[in-house]
Amino acid sequence: MNIDLSEQLSEKTLTTLALHRVKAVRLLDEKFDYPYELDLKNEFKSNSFNFADEVHNIRLKFPARTREYILEREWYPNQTSKVQKDGSPILEFESDLNLIVQGWIRGFGPDVEVLEPLVLRKKIIEDLKTNLNQY
Repeated sequence: MNIDLSEQLSEKTLTTLALHRVKAVRLLDEKFDYPYELDLKNEFKSNSFNFADEVHNIRLKFPARTREYILEREWYPNQTSKVQKDGSPILEFESDLNLIVQGWIRGFGPDVEVLEPLVLRKKIIEDLKTNLNQY
């Protein structure tokens, strides 16, 4: 799959790619002018996520058997985590309720429970009911 980000994003949009997904690289005979006026420290002063809507405290609970997998990486900037007595990890972070976050949560299927906020929990339940009715 070829990705031409220049058609999708403005010149002022910072884009990061997941390197582990890169399957091939083709060297082009093109020149790139580094934008020396770009101050990356300033761009990422708070974090790399810019929220468009109201920010919520999101708390997710995962089964104990997923503890190592969940705790071994940073899923979201400024996330915190703790382990319950039964071994289940709780992940907490702030975000708006955008489609990317919702899709990421749905991707864990039955291995995640939204504890907070209630509006997100209800949205996931509503989506699961809709999905079940499709089948």
